[in-house]
Amino acid sequence: VIKTAFLDKTDKKKHFVACLISRTSKVKMKIFSNQPGLQLYTGHKLNFKSKQKKLSNFQGVCLETQHFPNSPNQKNFPSTLVLPNKNYKLFTIYKFEKLVISSGAFSKAEKKKIIASKDNPTNNISDA
Repeated sequence: VIKTAFLDKTDKKKHFVACLISRTSKVKMKIFSNQPGLQLYTGHKLNFKSKQKKLSNFQGVCLETQHFPNSPNQKNFPSTLVLPNKNYKLFTIYKFEKLVISSGAFSKAEKKKIIASKDNPTNNISDA
């Protein structure tokens, strides 16, 4: 079970946050954001049945960019203060790619190649 928040950067610039890869559907999702933290939920308690759906444990995952829990009370955490008449700008980018991959386990070189990207989608975003 993994439920955690982590600090990637304390500045408010765009940065790479995470990458998820599915060998089954052969898709990669990269996440970029200006938020300092990421909350990860593994779906470890999704055991649910209804007439329409059945969900099993670990059948889903949720990644939420955010500030840290309890940030207003922790001086060493990035500020969450929003002032009146000031713009508050936040964003999260989800970039999806179809993969061409072989069957079997990933080698270290394959992992590096899949996660690496020539184009950073945050380069095309305006701060306005």
